[in-house]
Amino acid sequence: MDTASDGAEAVDSAGRTAYAAILMDMQMPNIDGLDATRRIRQMVGREQVPIIAMTANAFSEDKARCFEAGMNDFLTKPFDPDVFFVTLLRVLGRSQSLVCEHYPRRRAGPEIASIPQESAPVARARVNLAFASPS
Repeated sequence: MDTASDGAEAVDSAGRTAYAAILMDMQMPNIDGLDATRRIRQMVGREQVPIIAMTANAFSEDKARCFEAGMNDFLTKPFDPDVFFVTLLRVLGRSQSLVCEHYPRRRAGPEIASIPQESAPVARARVNLAFASPS
């Protein structure tokens, strides 16, 4: 795991390292999370890396801007650890048997509609396995 102190450093790190997923703060110095995400998406080999927005802005417009920039999911701060683990599993593609009961307001798309429910503690345990085993 690496950290970046600003958006420019996040873009630079993403260019050097093939991360399994990126947690992107929307409000960073130098380059904000939206622009950093757009720049990462333009990099060869980084077009599909899961990027999760992390922000205190919970407005629907903010969420829409994150998805338009190329982010895969969205967490509002402070976030619930159970929601974090389920979101991480989903974007890592470990969610074929997973849907989070924390997202009842989320519209079920084709990728979520047929997925049976799993509890967040089980999801947390599966995240540990996801990091321990190769994709």
